[in-house]
Amino acid sequence: MRILLMALLFIPVFIFSTEPKRELRAAWIATVFNIDWPTTQGSSKETQKMELIKILDNLQELKFNAAILQVKPTSDVFYKSKLSPWSRYLTGTQGENPNYDPLAFFIEEAQKRAIETHVWVNPYRILNGEGFETLCSNHIARKHPTWVIQYNNRYYFDPGNPLVQQYVIKEVMEIVNNYDIDALHMDDYFYPYITYNKGVAVPFDDNMSWGKYGKKFKTREDWRRDSVNHFIQKLSIKIKQSKKHVQFGISPFGVWRNKSEDPLGSDTLAGQTNYDHLYADIIKWIDNGWIDYVMPQIYWHFDSKPAPYGVLVKWWNDIVKDKVNLYIGLGVYKLGEQNWPTTYIKEQVDFARKFDYVDGVSYYSAKWIVQDTKNIKSYLNNTINNNFALVPKNRNMTNIKPFQVENFILSNKNNEYTLTWNNSDKELIRYFVIYRFNKGQKQDQENSQNIIAIVSAKQPLEFKINDYDNEYTYGITGVSRLHQESTLLTLEDTEQQKSLKIIDQLLEENPIVETQ
Repeated sequence: MRILLMALLFIPVFIFSTEPKRELRAAWIATVFNIDWPTTQGSSKETQKMELIKILDNLQELKFNAAILQVKPTSDVFYKSKLSPWSRYLTGTQGENPNYDPLAFFIEEAQKRAIETHVWVNPYRILNGEGFETLCSNHIARKHPTWVIQYNNRYYFDPGNPLVQQYVIKEVMEIVNNYDIDALHMDDYFYPYITYNKGVAVPFDDNMSWGKYGKKFKTREDWRRDSVNHFIQKLSIKIKQSKKHVQFGISPFGVWRNKSEDPLGSDTLAGQTNYDHLYADIIKWIDNGWIDYVMPQIYWHFDSKPAPYGVLVKWWNDIVKDKVNLYIGLGVYKLGEQNWPTTYIKEQVDFARKFDYVDGVSYYSAKWIVQDTKNIKSYLNNTINNNFALVPKNRNMTNIKPFQVENFILSNKNNEYTLTWNNSDKELIRYFVIYRFNKGQKQDQENSQNIIAIVSAKQPLEFKINDYDNEYTYGITGVSRLHQESTLLTLEDTEQQKSLKIIDQLLEENPIVETQ
């Protein structure tokens, strides 16, 4: 029977690395318009697989620990579905089978690299500028035209229609039920961003559902927010009923409300906000525990007048506190699109690390990293992610401690040193953390500089030491999918266990007989 234990806290005696031991390091992999992957519609499955492997290899080499793959960019998908057609961004034609399962492939390859899998869906977007005639003949939008609203040359499902909400929840739960994912992720598109014509806001024509379902509300805005609230709450309940370990995360626009609109808002001058224009009351979702993490898109720098990066990071830190996990979304794409210097990214990461409730960052988007825009890889490797980091434990979830790793051994063959071990808890352990400590000094697990490798449980249980030095001692822990570590096992511990087993065996063979 398992015992729920809190991880042992170590008191540091050395100077810590500025990099925390636990920090989400994620990247969004956007598939809409083939932004990140696949780079070309209609390319072969072999090409698509190679491209995705290249992205994941880059993330692993740069010590990332999570990837956020967009699997429902519009109303077509990157996984086997009985509800939605295959995505046009895979084959060029909506509904055409790519002859493999991209989501299953992503999960398999990410798990091999000990990369957490976040699956990103857009709930209500049907078409992103394409004509309605490009939809499959059996598409749900064709079957239910009253569910559809056209706005700014795009098509959306009506978020205020309860039948739409039920259908989208069913779509999401198809993923949760059928795939071994770590998190279900949504971005900021609940209602569309407002379009203006000659300075006048173009209305979103949801008159039909407003007239039918909005009668008890004073304003259409309140009704829209309530519709989104109901959707988030219902989906949250469904996910946890199916799989308690699957996180539900939201990546909202970086500004909830401006202070000029609400004293609780941030000291910003954003033209559109979550609460007033996208009808997403993120604070309510956080306060009610409907989501497990929030990842605001703070794609501005410190000197932005409408939305300063520093102001917003502090605001989200103070609002979220320890209610849910908080990760900051960074706009690495601006290195290319707005000619940002690479130093901006380091400054933003360093700033975020100063706050008690910021648990990590995510970069939008992966291609700018893979393409090494403005030498970003070198910055990540040498100044931002010098050390390995574990994904933070989620504040909303129960963490069960895995059993200690067994039979941790160092072997030497022709001066090639290899660590091997046995997985004592295949039910829980997803990856292993290998530590190196100075002999005779405190074995400080909280200092990320002492982590020399992270090895997936999907890989051979071994690690080759290229720079072996007998002045060091080595240790290992097993980590669950919710990132709870087992008790540390060192090589010395293994030797002690062997000695005790030998003593026990001798006692069994030669029992001590007490005489009077």
